[in-house]
Amino acid sequence: ALALRWDESEVLVAPGDAPTGVELVGPSIEVDVGSRIRERVSHKARQVESAPAAWLWVENHGAVDLLSPVASASLPDQLDAYRALLFDAAAATASVQGLTFSSAGRRRWPPVTPEHVVTGVNRAAVHPVPLDRARTTYHLPGVDGPVSSVMWRLVEQDSTWLDVALMKLGSPSVAKLVKTA
Repeated sequence: ALALRWDESEVLVAPGDAPTGVELVGPSIEVDVGSRIRERVSHKARQVESAPAAWLWVENHGAVDLLSPVASASLPDQLDAYRALLFDAAAATASVQGLTFSSAGRRRWPPVTPEHVVTGVNRAAVHPVPLDRARTTYHLPGVDGPVSSVMWRLVEQDSTWLDVALMKLGSPSVAKLVKTA
């Protein structure tokens, strides 16, 4: 079940048949986001099957929206869910050493507090990115090693790379360039 709250209202969405007397107004929309993302990962894995080694990076550009139950789960639960959904699809090709699944579509104000979760060799992170976005990234290596470490460093530096690049160019940070109030 998923509870959606705003102002003084709440809508509860629960699996199963609707109670007696409840009526749907408007078109019914059914999607299977999980199978589409899993198929995309399988397709990307097949594209690199002849490479000696590969790492897949998949960006979520709205396929998993905020109304799906996984979006409201805790970060550790999200990490477990995406690992269960995607890892076998990536690992089916021997050359794939791991997978990064990332999303930067959520707008958050004030910016999110960074959060990291580690479960075995798998990791997840939520970072604020300019200006009012939050990137959530799931790092799913086959084994922990040098390639996994490099890919995780990219994830860790995600929220700072633009300010570092601007500084090298002699420019002020994003926060100083953009008026937020």
